[in-house]
Amino acid sequence: MAVTHSLDHQPSFILSLVVVVLLAAILAWYRRATSPLGRIPAIHPLASITSLYMLYLRYRGIENQSVYLAHQRLGPVVKLGPDKLSINCVDDGIRTVYQNPEFEKTSFYSMFENFGSSHPKTQCCHSTDRVQPA
Repeated sequence: MAVTHSLDHQPSFILSLVVVVLLAAILAWYRRATSPLGRIPAIHPLASITSLYMLYLRYRGIENQSVYLAHQRLGPVVKLGPDKLSINCVDDGIRTVYQNPEFEKTSFYSMFENFGSSHPKTQCCHSTDRVQPA
């Protein structure tokens, strides 16, 4: 007795696959269009929707080299994932982000507190009654 495979389910599988790919493309476009990071050049076209490319580079052991080459190709600010950036300029990039009180800091920065007093560059809680320098 020969076993035969029915191809009756193949069209529905292909249709399901097309629908999934189409939905993924719409999601990618929506994330890129609505994200404030949407205009920043990305290390890979998929970086706007997933961090899988960076995981792949880490797995291969070429993450640092790839990010360095991306900065040479794309400029001082490169998107590595949907919510991850790499900044490769001190004056206009890193200092702007870390020293500007308009950029909220998470509780991660509380580890830089010295004897219960936080450094102004790493304050995580912004207060309206801050003393202004004279």
